[in-house]
Amino acid sequence: MKGLAVCFEGVENIAAKEIEEIIGVKAEAKKNSVVFEIEELDDLCLLSYKAQSVNKILLLMGNFEIKEIEELKKIEEIDFSDFMEGKRFAVRTLVLDDLNSQEVASETGRYIDGKVNLDRPDVVVFNLIVEGMCYIGIDFSGDISKRGYKNFSHYSDLKGPIAYSLLRKVGFTGKESLLDPFCSNGTIVLEAGYMGGKIPITYFEREEFPFLKFMDYDFEEKKEVEKLKIFGIDDQLKNIRAASANAKIGGIDNAVEFSKAEVDMVDTLFKKKEIDLIASNPPRLSKKVDEKRLERLYKEFFHQAEYVLKGKIGLISDERTAEFFRKIGSEYFKVEEEHDVKQGKEVLKIVVFGKG
Repeated sequence: MKGLAVCFEGVENIAAKEIEEIIGVKAEAKKNSVVFEIEELDDLCLLSYKAQSVNKILLLMGNFEIKEIEELKKIEEIDFSDFMEGKRFAVRTLVLDDLNSQEVASETGRYIDGKVNLDRPDVVVFNLIVEGMCYIGIDFSGDISKRGYKNFSHYSDLKGPIAYSLLRKVGFTGKESLLDPFCSNGTIVLEAGYMGGKIPITYFEREEFPFLKFMDYDFEEKKEVEKLKIFGIDDQLKNIRAASANAKIGGIDNAVEFSKAEVDMVDTLFKKKEIDLIASNPPRLSKKVDEKRLERLYKEFFHQAEYVLKGKIGLISDERTAEFFRKIGSEYFKVEEEHDVKQGKEVLKIVVFGKG
């Protein structure tokens, strides 16, 4: 049997590595997806419960090349009977090629033998079409890129899997001390907290998984989390309140720490070389932001980082802002890596800085 993980573009290799770590199998990164072998269906349940890098986990029922909508007729050759007996199904799609998504959904359903219920299905058949390939699977997880802890959002917020990818790129494993000096609503800090506390990312949503409509699963219980050295600061009190509320909703408010502080206070909050890693989604360039003020802010940030930081910095933003802070940061640190990810249609750039 094979599984398929659907993910954001640019996250595929990180997702493959995480899948290998969780269920101990070899995973192959494709565009917007990862294909992997499974020994039992419980492997897919475990990934749905714990994986932070992916958007969706499927049991892969079949895959084939596709150029024209008529080629979906190959779905007739796939046996869905184990999941359709006494059940009603619906088709959901993610079409990243030049085919019409509604037509793909309609044609996919046409070739599956079963009763349809579009509003409250027992089984969701998911069709991913990307780079001339069609991947058909049974949806085990639903959309796990949407985090249950995120009741308070921000206009420039990151999706959980993107924030997790930033953490992996900067070298965070869950054991290091970490600072987000522009924490906003706390997404990066919370993703780090789940990693450090080894908490299943969907713990509080575990009763909502689609797979529970057609199989049983014994969920691992959440362990008590000790205080972690994971910190978020922001100069806006409303952001600190939002981040703290999200941490409480996510059940890790005792494990991470948020403080209202200006970036020029970092060296008063932390000792020299006390912080192993910094990861952040800093303020962006825009028509409403004074470029000179933002330049001063970034210079102060990198200056403070020189004092408190032991390891690397990972920053993520839109391409224009990333070029802006890359130029400033290279005066203080060495640019070690640049990596693009796509959050929806928006291209974001991760820049990793190391000591020169």
